Amino acid sequence: TFPSCTWRFPRQNVPLPSVSSESWLDEYLSGFPKEALFLYLLLKGHKDYYYKTDHHWTMLGAKVAYEYYMGKESRLSLSPVKEDFLGTLYFQAPTLNSVTDTILTTENMEIEARYNDGTIKNSYYSSKHLKTNDSYRYYLDGNYERIDIHTSTPNGKSLLVVKDSYANCFVPFLNEDYEYITILD
Repeated sequence: TFPSCTWRFPRQNVPLPSVSSESWLDEYLSGFPKEALFLYLLLKGHKDYYYKTDHHWTMLGAKVAYEYYMGKESRLSLSPVKEDFLGTLYFQAPTLNSVTDTILTTENMEIEARYNDGTIKNSYYSSKHLKTNDSYRYYLDGNYERIDIHTSTPNGKSLLVVKDSYANCFVPFLNEDYEYITILD
């Protein structure tokens, strides 16, 4: 599981922090092995890695996670596709002075994606959602039980991704490393 922009207490009796949540969290996490926490520590404090009005990480945050996971830099470049994004946090509690976010994308890649509902698509991205209140569905067209992707990377490698919605903008980075990607949500 990838780190979230919000912290949820484990299902045990954990006392509420009496100091700032971040310093309490740092102290709580100090008991974990550093290897297990490296991605959290890498993303921590970088406001561009998470949306301001949504609970997901941005595509920049996903790129950093990919580079950590694969141990190499991604060759994909990012560019804006929507600059007035308001996410689920905004729509749950709208405010007049909310700052909008930018949805980023990579160049389009040649793929064949077979969705569990029988739909076949040739892109990781679905532009129709950019004009809706659920613009994060731009990535992978939202959440589906299963997506089987055949990329244009002819290396015979396969990957199974068991995911939540955070992986929707992470998966396109895997395109250059795997010929077949199966996604289960």
